[in-house]
Amino acid sequence: MKKLLLSIIMVSSVLFGAYAGEIKVDGYYQGTSVYVQNPFSPDGEGYCISGITVNGESAKTVISSSAFEIDLSMYSLKVGDKVNVVITHSDDCRPKIVNQNVLQPLSTFTITEIFVSPEGVLNWSTQDEQGKLDYIVEQYRWERWLVIGRTPGSGLPSPPQSYTFDIKNKPINIKPHTGINKYRVRQVDYKGKSRSSLETSYKIKEEPVEITNKKGDEITFSKETSFQVYDKFGNLVAEGSNTTINMSKFEEGKFFINYDAESFKYKKK
Repeated sequence: MKKLLLSIIMVSSVLFGAYAGEIKVDGYYQGTSVYVQNPFSPDGEGYCISGITVNGESAKTVISSSAFEIDLSMYSLKVGDKVNVVITHSDDCRPKIVNQNVLQPLSTFTITEIFVSPEGVLNWSTQDEQGKLDYIVEQYRWERWLVIGRTPGSGLPSPPQSYTFDIKNKPINIKPHTGINKYRVRQVDYKGKSRSSLETSYKIKEEPVEITNKKGDEITFSKETSFQVYDKFGNLVAEGSNTTINMSKFEEGKFFINYDAESFKYKKK
């Protein structure tokens, strides 16, 4: 008898799994509803969807319709809150979420303030964020913007969100150069769209770094500096922060050296 009951339970489980599918959508609430197309079941009895949950709670919507709205505002969500929608449906049909990317964060931030403190800490404040996206911290150097770090965004629209990034000690290789440094932050959303802040400046009141030797296999500088070494094909082959660059490991040829705020060509013989 026990074996028979066990067999019935196992068969029931298999049958249930065979006729149930799930669509899961995770993201962050953007203040917009989710719209769903719900086809008829192939057997002509009812609709494809059998149930919906939002963050584990049964959906507060009528699902016995060919198209309907999941109104996320009914779940005490704030813009930027995590959302998990699970749609259970028959395995022989499949519903469709019309606005599939509705829970993906967009870059909508507005900078209210950005500056570098005397201690070398980049500070910025934002409002109007929607969804959590990293802030990419960049420094303008050697005629281009270089990524020197990232900081997670809060994704909250208000009140103003504040962030800090230590530009003097946190980056390993790209530290401030002598003279005027320029910084900005930006975000890239799921569409690949990049949005940048206004730039801010920070001045290092020190004597510029000088090249004291660039002959042979060792390039030396008057003091420690961030550097990059590119080969003749434009490939980055070395970078760091030091008073010297050892070129002995490279084959003969032309190289392009970036240091402090300057650049020069180097020929290894």
